[in-house]
Amino acid sequence: MQYRQQWILDENFCIIGVAIEPYTDKSFRQQLIKDIKEFVTDPAARKYGLQLANRVYYIPGNFSDAKVYTQLKKKLAVLESKKASKNCLFYFAAPPEFMETIAVRLGKAALLTEKKR
Repeated sequence: MQYRQQWILDENFCIIGVAIEPYTDKSFRQQLIKDIKEFVTDPAARKYGLQLANRVYYIPGNFSDAKVYTQLKKKLAVLESKKASKNCLFYFAAPPEFMETIAVRLGKAALLTEKKR
């Protein structure tokens, strides 16, 4: 199957991962790049993945820790100040038992409130 690169998202979009593993932005990207090189065999898809890796950031922490959401809010503000998209999508790639906790913590951190422009 031939892979065709197509950016559908805003050209300034970013991805922020949150998980318990003690990565930094840099070490998470390094792992992501290593995995792309190891597991992605199509050259065009690999090139796209490597470009995408530069847009990935990481916050280590426990989903129930309020500090994680404070860090997330700060990181979003920093990225927005550097021209990242101001639109946010929260994708919960977490076990079902964390869904309520994550949603409640996002709300308490005022990350689910739409800002007036």
